[in-house]
Amino acid sequence: VTSNPKTFGQSWKVADHPGCTELSTKECPSSVSTVEQEKLCGIISRKDGPFRGCHTTVEPSKYVQNCKNDLCLYPEHKEVLCQHIAHYVDLCQAAGVTIEEWRTNDFCRKLGPFGDLFWFIEGCEPQSWDRPIWG
Repeated sequence: VTSNPKTFGQSWKVADHPGCTELSTKECPSSVSTVEQEKLCGIISRKDGPFRGCHTTVEPSKYVQNCKNDLCLYPEHKEVLCQHIAHYVDLCQAAGVTIEEWRTNDFCRKLGPFGDLFWFIEGCEPQSWDRPIWG
């Protein structure tokens, strides 16, 4: 038994997965610049963006920051951006907010007939999500 959340979380780890490494959110080895992270993840909080109707219901700043952290930590996993945006969309829709179309053929395109349902074949789930992916 421990009162340290990180120690408790680590105690549930059952196996290492190839390609998945746990990195500190305090150090960022990425070549993705802060400007690029803000440009990519900032779509969530843009006042004229497709999610503007949700900003008063689900405050976006923590989701933008989580997205930027994970882009920094996993620059080779380009799907991280779309996963974070889809997570924010899920929260907005669960709160009853209608979201404008945000996917294009060039940006986070839909993978199939199930809309925002993603199939994770290989890779790491973002570290900074505050809920399970299928939760």
